[in-house]
Amino acid sequence: MASVVPHVPFGDVVTRTETLGGEPHLFSRKVSPDVSVTSQHSTGRCWIFAACNVARFAMMKKFGLPKSFELSQAHVFYWDKIERANWFLNCVWQESPSGIDSRTMQHLVAKPTEDGGQWDMLVAVIEKHGLMPKPCFPDLVHGRASGSMNGALNLKLREFASRLVDLRGDGGDDAAAASMIGGMMTAVHRVVATALGTPPATIDYEYEADGGKGLRAVRGATPLAFYRDLVKPCFDFAAHVSVVHDPRAEHAPGSVMTVALLGNVVGSAHAVRYVNAPISTLKRLVVDSVAANVPVWFGCDVGKSLHRDRGVLSLTTYDFAGVLGASSCMDKATRLRYGHSLMVRPRPAAGRRAPLPVALRRPRHSCTKPDVPPCPADPCHGLLRLPRAG
Repeated sequence: MASVVPHVPFGDVVTRTETLGGEPHLFSRKVSPDVSVTSQHSTGRCWIFAACNVARFAMMKKFGLPKSFELSQAHVFYWDKIERANWFLNCVWQESPSGIDSRTMQHLVAKPTEDGGQWDMLVAVIEKHGLMPKPCFPDLVHGRASGSMNGALNLKLREFASRLVDLRGDGGDDAAAASMIGGMMTAVHRVVATALGTPPATIDYEYEADGGKGLRAVRGATPLAFYRDLVKPCFDFAAHVSVVHDPRAEHAPGSVMTVALLGNVVGSAHAVRYVNAPISTLKRLVVDSVAANVPVWFGCDVGKSLHRDRGVLSLTTYDFAGVLGASSCMDKATRLRYGHSLMVRPRPAAGRRAPLPVALRRPRHSCTKPDVPPCPADPCHGLLRLPRAG
């Protein structure tokens, strides 16, 4: 085995083939209507795509939109980049008395901007800047591959952070900092608008209603009005909360948690919060939501157990212990505490598989000989299946 591993892709070596064929990609209940697959391309915008997909289900049902309808992920991305830069600069000023070498300041400047985010950050941006259909502001080159834009933004934001720290050292006050940040944000706007383009101030959108019911149009609406009048009655982002499972002893079930300095819109009423609950509660909420024909914005650290090509997510996918002798005895609380598990990769949960009735399980042998044992019933566990990322 040791002589083979260096010449074979690592994932192929440690994959348990019996796991890949153990559960079919079938659902006992799926959210309708059927929708087209979306792609975040080479970006970390899964949280935005998942949220827009959850909302479009409800919109398609109400307005007869075609299955290809999408909300503009680029519009949310654009305003998140700008708002997040302003958030970063204000956090730097707030923490600057501790000096650039403090652990908090080093955490801030390590990654001034990135693509990922949390549910309440979506709510903050959408409630402030609204939404629009994707044809009004589609993805362009840097919307599909954001690395170069992020690099340029991080360069400028670190430079701006150094100027704010110097201002604090020179005895500057909050008013001086606010004025300085205002000037800095002009440069941020230029970088983001140059890379992504500028969203239109009003929406002109035509579509053919599903089922051949003729052409319809939205004319002259602002993104905020579009969200308030057309999206929010179907799906109110602000009416939903993040429910998580954190088994660490210091976070009791039912407690409300947050993360210091995490956010994007300065002054927003929608601070990042999570309600802690047992994993059984999370499962029940997802099952109930799918039964009510409402998809769920669902985050999971899938990278460690996902077989991407086969679309299988299972804790038994890879045999690290058998191949490498590298088994782990960390429970979930320990993995969270030591940074081996994170709240990442949101996607819409749009279906579930319930245990099959006995009559529908694998058929028994047709042989009537008494010494031929029947096939055992399939161990169906009511697994939640998530759509593959595009």
